[in-house]
Amino acid sequence: MTVQNVFEIINQMAPFNTQMGFDNAGVLIGSQNKKVKKIGVVLDVTCDAVDYAKEQGMDLIISHHPVIFSGLKSIDRDSVVYRLIQEDIAVISAHNNLDAAENGVNQILAQVLGLTEIESLGLPGDPTPGMGRIGKISKAMSCETFAQLINQKLN
Repeated sequence: MTVQNVFEIINQMAPFNTQMGFDNAGVLIGSQNKKVKKIGVVLDVTCDAVDYAKEQGMDLIISHHPVIFSGLKSIDRDSVVYRLIQEDIAVISAHNNLDAAENGVNQILAQVLGLTEIESLGLPGDPTPGMGRIGKISKAMSCETFAQLINQKLN
C-alpha cells in the first residue's frame, strides 16, 4: 500500500475537493509513492506524535487538523514539519472535507448526541456538503442540561 492508496480511500469517504478555500487538506508531507506499512491517526500532529510514530515504526500519520495550514516562512529544526521530513513520515490531513462528509465528524457528533431528523447545514444552492449538522433533540431541555449531555456523551 502507498500514501496515494490511503489518500484515495479517504477521498472516497470525504472528497478532498469539498474542502473550503482556506483549508489545506491532502497529502501535506512526503511522497505519494511512499510505501506504507503502519499508520497513526491523530487530531493534531505534535512533536510528541512524531516521536511516538517514529518509536512505533509508522510510515504515515493521518491527522484531522492540517500540519501545514498557511504559508511557511521558515522551517526550524525543532518544528513538527522539519521532524516529519527528517524521519520520513508522511502526513495526510483531512480537515473540513471530513467535517462535511456524509458520515464525517459532524454527522457522527450529531448521532452521538442523539439528534434526530439530522440535516446538512449548508448554503442554499451550494452543491458541496454543508459543514455543520442540524437536528432535533429528543425532549425539551435547558442549555445547561444539553451542555451536560454533551459533556457526558463526549467524555
